[in-house]
Amino acid sequence: MKNPKLIIATTILCCLVFVSIVKAQPLSVVIAGPQLIPCAHDEPTLLYAITDPMDIQVTYKWYEDGILVGTNATQVINNIHRPFPYHYMVEVTDSEFGDMASATHVVLVLQYPIISITADKFEIYSGETVTLTAYIAESSDKIYQWYANGEPILDANTRVIYVSPEITTVYTFSATSIGNGCTATSNVLTVTVIPIIAVDENSAIGSILTYPNPTTGTLRVRSDNLQIERVKIFDAFGKTVETENFLSFEKIDMSHLPTGIYFVRIFTEAGVIVKKIIKE
Repeated sequence: MKNPKLIIATTILCCLVFVSIVKAQPLSVVIAGPQLIPCAHDEPTLLYAITDPMDIQVTYKWYEDGILVGTNATQVINNIHRPFPYHYMVEVTDSEFGDMASATHVVLVLQYPIISITADKFEIYSGETVTLTAYIAESSDKIYQWYANGEPILDANTRVIYVSPEITTVYTFSATSIGNGCTATSNVLTVTVIPIIAVDENSAIGSILTYPNPTTGTLRVRSDNLQIERVKIFDAFGKTVETENFLSFEKIDMSHLPTGIYFVRIFTEAGVIVKKIIKE
């Protein structure tokens, strides 16, 4: 079969035959394949180098991020997740004429599985306990790890953990698949810690009244000098059991709460104060 890249033009002059070789079209190549794939996909995902013309002999060189990784017409995509895409380039060379062409392709490997984390409260006082939960299916082929401000938390390798941060802390969670090394990272979660400071009882914020204490049902919160913006009530385990918006004088119904010790966090224009309340 004649090479389709050639047009053979023949000119006969007297007894001489002149043959000129003319290229029909330049060599070109495109890459066909996906731009998004999941991490550690079970079946290999390929990129295809398609040349034009198609029925000529060419050689291939595939590069991943500038490094030579293959010499075939197809190339397996790296399926390990990372936050930035893989850059592929293929160079094809006409084996007969030496013509070269190249094409590029970008592939982003998505993390899998998708993980979300949450907390039972996002704002606490120093010393309170927070429950952190990662929403991901239980699996024996994954390694779990919690992080606080980017550093691994010692022995925090379950989906649910309990923490008592002393300062405002940013938490994340990761799951690494055993065998293929794919790592999925959760959303970022911030727990804000409000420091408890000594309050002068003669100051405006220190003069806020909470009564009666002990109480059997109704708790009154009053300030003659400050506007109370809101009030939160926590049980002895740091769990929020009541939240109320206030003006300057209000009352809270605690009759539905079990007997025990509670802490009332009072937010004002001058700051925050915590009061201990006993429910009988």
